[in-house]
Amino acid sequence: ADLAGFRQLQKLVRETGARGWLVGGCLRDFCLGLPLVDIDVALTTGCGQIAEKFADSAGGSWFWLNRERGQARVQIPSGNGSGKICYDLVPLQGGNLMTDLAERDFTVNAMALPLQGDQGLFDPFGGLRDLKARRLKTTSPEVVSRDPVRILRGLRFSHLLGLEIDSLSWELLKRAAPALAEVPGERLSLEWARILSRPVSAELANAVRGLGLRSLFLEGKESFFSGLPPELGRLERLLEQYSCLKKLAELPVGSGFSAAALVRLGLLLGIDSGNAGRHIAERFRLSSACRKVLAALAADAPIPEPAAGKRALALWLHRLPGSLPASLLIRLVRDDGAVTPAMPEKLCSVARDLLRDGPPAPLLPAERVAALAGIGPGRQLGLLLNRLAEAEMTGEVESIEDAENWLKNHAGNAIDKGEADA
Repeated sequence: ADLAGFRQLQKLVRETGARGWLVGGCLRDFCLGLPLVDIDVALTTGCGQIAEKFADSAGGSWFWLNRERGQARVQIPSGNGSGKICYDLVPLQGGNLMTDLAERDFTVNAMALPLQGDQGLFDPFGGLRDLKARRLKTTSPEVVSRDPVRILRGLRFSHLLGLEIDSLSWELLKRAAPALAEVPGERLSLEWARILSRPVSAELANAVRGLGLRSLFLEGKESFFSGLPPELGRLERLLEQYSCLKKLAELPVGSGFSAAALVRLGLLLGIDSGNAGRHIAERFRLSSACRKVLAALAADAPIPEPAAGKRALALWLHRLPGSLPASLLIRLVRDDGAVTPAMPEKLCSVARDLLRDGPPAPLLPAERVAALAGIGPGRQLGLLLNRLAEAEMTGEVESIEDAENWLKNHAGNAIDKGEADA
């Protein structure tokens, strides 16, 4: 009754002659004592009409989630200054409440509470009982095969809500897992981003392994160890130990992934080559920034020496591929032996400045570099600027004078080396 907009919605549904029920995740979350921000409402009729009137009366906005299916979303102020609440208004499936709930994936999501009258919770599949037992159970043997994405939803609910998948449901998920190979990548990435928004547990890693998801998506063998992969465990310890790193890791990269979630995906699936990273990015239809990060999981970019100055660290960070926070996490995990206790906080400080202010200006403009080296614009100048930046990162060059002397002494060799490496 205290939920923002709830009484207005009740009134509008009554006035239009429709019947409605709170359904799905909002009831589950309410029973678990979690904040309610997404409210699912099943209506017998008039989703669009009610959505428009509801948005107007509550000072919000609305749009069609799926006009063909008659599904609308209303966003209204939460009332406590903490953002918005979403009401998703959807037609009752199958024409009656029992059919609608039977089509849902898990018993904890198959409960309904009427918007009108004094009837209580309608719970034909025992969802409330399963919640109390911290158990995740499918509503029927066929429900997972109808939509294989429910396998990943099961992992998400189990991981984020602390529910244990019961043995029969686990077998259903495992049997249906190969069908995930035919699911559109956008739907897969949406679920993975949600699953990996929280630290990965040994139970989740074992479940991913038990369902054969690594071999399914990478066409390789599952790893033999149980529990967290070592590098993933290292990542979670770093994020727990360094609050500055955790804050950077929450920044978005793309395709719904934060930096932490994307690196978790790569480490959980065991991406160990650029080709594997590109394959996963393509399979999940990830953004170009995400692709660069996953491809970089196998790249070699050793962390600078602990004595490196701020400018050297900024140049090194700027050269990391893709998302700076995600690539920084990868390097801290992969170069664990070179990470001193003070290095993560030092790198975080420089990374924040870099994200705010952009990369440091070069010590020498390109025209001055070309003049000192006796070359014109083109490939050789690019190679030389790259080598000069590397000299700065190692501490060999720290000032304009150092840069000019370095060019006088090393320009020719630097260009030759760059040509050879290319």
